[in-house]
Amino acid sequence: MLIVDDSILEKAHTDPSALICTHWDHRQGRFVEGLNFVSLLYQAGELALLIAVELIEKTEAVWDAKAQKTKAKSKYTKNEYLRAMLRVAQQQVAYRYLLADSWYASAENLNAILDRGMAL
Repeated sequence: MLIVDDSILEKAHTDPSALICTHWDHRQGRFVEGLNFVSLLYQAGELALLIAVELIEKTEAVWDAKAQKTKAKSKYTKNEYLRAMLRVAQQQVAYRYLLADSWYASAENLNAILDRGMAL
């Protein structure tokens, strides 16, 4: 099976950059400064192997009308990173299932999963 998850490595005392910046932490229910990444883990029996990691780099400036300020965002969404990682994983390992948090359950992701012959 494949397991996808996004995580934040909190780095509160590091100077901000495109990689070390503000991200919403669902676990803490607040914004934190840190490194955000999406990882894809392959597990077969006792074997667990990290096969892909995508760092979330916020390089695009967008205007937030509600906050009345410019904010940074990533060029790609976490869902787009997931679909790209699945394309690569399809060529590397044999798997039948994908485990993911519910916010990865978009129609586009589910169709990509089904197109690759995986079970939901």
